[in-house]
Amino acid sequence: MVNTTYVSVGSMVFYLVMNGVGFAFVEIVNLRNERGNPFIGKDGTYKDIKWALIIAGIIFGFSGVVTLRG
Repeated sequence: MVNTTYVSVGSMVFYLVMNGVGFAFVEIVNLRNERGNPFIGKDGTYKDIKWALIIAGIIFGFSGVVTLRG
């Protein structure tokens, strides 16, 4: 039996953290770490990582982990 009355917050946090790590990895590899901070976008703000995590949260919400829950 699986309790399907809640969404696993731990799974969601892990998913968002891994998306952030992947975002940083791609920025470091593609730019050869020329910006110094992999979370800063080309315009000098954190707008890109914020949108990436918002979209990742939406994708998690529509994923099988949430919609099928057991």
